[in-house]
Amino acid sequence: MNQPSVAEVKAQKKELFELGQAILELLQKNPDKSYSDEAIRTHRFIRETLGKAPAIGDIRQSINTISKTPFVRTVDEGRIQWNQST
Repeated sequence: MNQPSVAEVKAQKKELFELGQAILELLQKNPDKSYSDEAIRTHRFIRETLGKAPAIGDIRQSINTISKTPFVRTVDEGRIQWNQST
């Protein structure tokens, strides 16, 4: 099994960061909605922002990372939603 090069790891981290940013923007634009990973994958905003439909695994990894921030929360069945202050 080959180890990825430093450049490959950096490129993947950059892609995941950009995906996370796109997910946050989507949630900000639609704060009253929640999205499953499949909905995020097929959402036109994400495809247009990234220039492609992201892989489900990448979405889950990005959601896992950004759900640790105070800005979003994971609701029932793993759906992700903007965390609006009450």
